[in-house]
Amino acid sequence: MPYRNVQSFTRIFNEVFGMPPARYRHYGNHVQYQPQYIDRNLAMYDVTIKTLPELNVVSIYHRGAYNKIGQAYDQLFGWLGPRGLVDEKTRMMTIGYDDPATVPEAELRSRACATVSNTCTPEAPLEWWKIEGGRYAVLRYKGSYDALPSIYQWLFGTWLLQSGLALRDAPPFEEYINTPLNTAPADLLTDIYLPLA
Repeated sequence: MPYRNVQSFTRIFNEVFGMPPARYRHYGNHVQYQPQYIDRNLAMYDVTIKTLPELNVVSIYHRGAYNKIGQAYDQLFGWLGPRGLVDEKTRMMTIGYDDPATVPEAELRSRACATVSNTCTPEAPLEWWKIEGGRYAVLRYKGSYDALPSIYQWLFGTWLLQSGLALRDAPPFEEYINTPLNTAPADLLTDIYLPLA
């Protein structure tokens, strides 16, 4: 065992994951970050509580590294665009189901999603999907997608534990307010939605 005692392990675990082992066991299957990206100078972020209606989206399933989901978006918008289903009201979201700290990269599950204003019948592998309505904690982050794991670490490891609120059995999701196609990394806006009981 590389640690001298239980206290040493607990202290180091808390420094790396932002929570003690017992709390990680309770919340860990929902935590979406990789410890090596933790920003120890991470500032506090404003979190608001919102109640959302159920949302129907056109979706494509992605398996593999979260940062490779762009390939799924290429396929999704490659189908939506030529059919005139992308307009100024289109919203883009990613649902993430697994914790990259505990699930091998090749097995991570996620969905690339988009809202559409008109009726359509998606062709496989695209399909209709429902994002659950209900209460969500919402954090708006401005900056590069590379820092998102640190934001999740703060949201789960600090804000959630201090809030006294409980998670609902539903996956978190991200909504992209703008796009890297025409926005500098420092100006990207991402809303992270954390489902609450």
